[in-house]
Amino acid sequence: MKGLDAYCDYLEGLTRKSVSDLTRHVAPDVHFKDPFNDVRGADAMRLIFDDMFEHVQDLSFRIHHRMEDGQAAVIVWTLAGRIMDRDWSVDGASVLKFDENGLLSEHVDHWDAAAGLYEKMPGVGWFVRRLRKRLEVAV
Repeated sequence: MKGLDAYCDYLEGLTRKSVSDLTRHVAPDVHFKDPFNDVRGADAMRLIFDDMFEHVQDLSFRIHHRMEDGQAAVIVWTLAGRIMDRDWSVDGASVLKFDENGLLSEHVDHWDAAAGLYEKMPGVGWFVRRLRKRLEVAV
């Protein structure tokens, strides 16, 4: 799939400085969605990446699997770093679509925000873990 390898290489090498290179890989009207954001446009997506580097130190993005069918691709990944001086990581998957020029037109992330972020935060993490256990017992 045209654009997939270049975009995956970009994500795996992503740094605070290289966020500015995002427009080389995405269409101007790209759609980006994750558990916290749903935006359109390269500038809006870049702001999300910039914000990520503001809150996560030593950020790394590793892709474990890639699957494609000619219409879309799915990547399975781990995002890791340090938040509030604690090691942190989250596993997820993204559905990617590219336009005829090989530019990313859609990036939709799927990951568990509760387990991936909230449960690991001081204070609120205890509450979310307790709530999850109560819900598991109820089911």
